[in-house]
Amino acid sequence: MSYIDCEKITQALNLIADWHGGSIERLCAMKVLWAADRYHLRKYGRLVLGDRYCAMDCGPVPSSAKDIAKLNPRMKNARVVVSYAEKYLSVGGDKDHPLIVSKQKPDLDFFSQTDIEALKLGYSLCGNISVGSVVELGHKFPEWKKFELQLKENPKTSFKMDYMDFFENSNTNIDQPFSFQNEHLETSKEIFAGNQLTI
Repeated sequence: MSYIDCEKITQALNLIADWHGGSIERLCAMKVLWAADRYHLRKYGRLVLGDRYCAMDCGPVPSSAKDIAKLNPRMKNARVVVSYAEKYLSVGGDKDHPLIVSKQKPDLDFFSQTDIEALKLGYSLCGNISVGSVVELGHKFPEWKKFELQLKENPKTSFKMDYMDFFENSNTNIDQPFSFQNEHLETSKEIFAGNQLTI
């Protein structure tokens, strides 16, 4: 993951915490990012952040965002990434309720209008509900359900998720915020696949 991407992820976490009054439960923030990426991918054929997702017992988790939110000194390029992130974020709460705390106003220059649209959608779904509810929400979608049995057998493991699974419908009313016509989804999928080939 590039330094620029880590800056954008930092600013996305900072923005979410700022919207939430200055701090937000870490797991809720992770689900805001997942919902934003799921929506933006399905609508526009592009991820907001370009992070790598893992299926974990707690649902879909953006890996680098999780490390940045923890200010993890063992992440890739930790010295540079943490140095940048610490200007904007701090860790609060406790072991059972870890928080992401905003230290200064987010830099909105990192985001397009559609990025903000998607982040607002993610926040509306996941920003103001309990940790238990966001975990339950993430468990309803096909990109996570693909690994449900393995995670039940071993909850401490994680599995790399496939972005293409984000295009699958959940076939429940919970999918409504992510609902688009099949023709639109196919176009978004083609755009995304084409961009992946050029990276």
